[in-house]
Amino acid sequence: METTTHGWTVLDRDAGVLSRTYEFNDKRGTCNTFAVQLPDGSMLVMSPSAGTPEAAWEELAEFGDVSTMVTPNGFHHLGQKEWRARYPNADNFASPEAAARIAKQNPDVPGFRPISEVQDRLGESIKLREAPAAL
Repeated sequence: METTTHGWTVLDRDAGVLSRTYEFNDKRGTCNTFAVQLPDGSMLVMSPSAGTPEAAWEELAEFGDVSTMVTPNGFHHLGQKEWRARYPNADNFASPEAAARIAKQNPDVPGFRPISEVQDRLGESIKLREAPAAL
């Protein structure tokens, strides 16, 4: 395992598996963004972070272009605008409950597709399970 200069923990370089901790709420909370390379070579990002520095974007780009973003619950609304601006062609997925909460927090963020639709992109080695009633 290695940590990049700008904060990505590379869990498996060959498989393109990374995570990065970010702070929110005036540094009173932390969260993790998770990224994994998909079979087509693009990246899936779970929990898009807020306040990502340019150098961290560049480090992520070394692993592939982001094509898929998954928001696991409605509390992960802070990074939506910046990630969507950075990757306007990426598809965005969330549960209906999470999408509704994010719409209240960020009314100008476009909608989400159901998480069930992301399964076809994952291949055999990646599994994603939607938690029941995840906000």
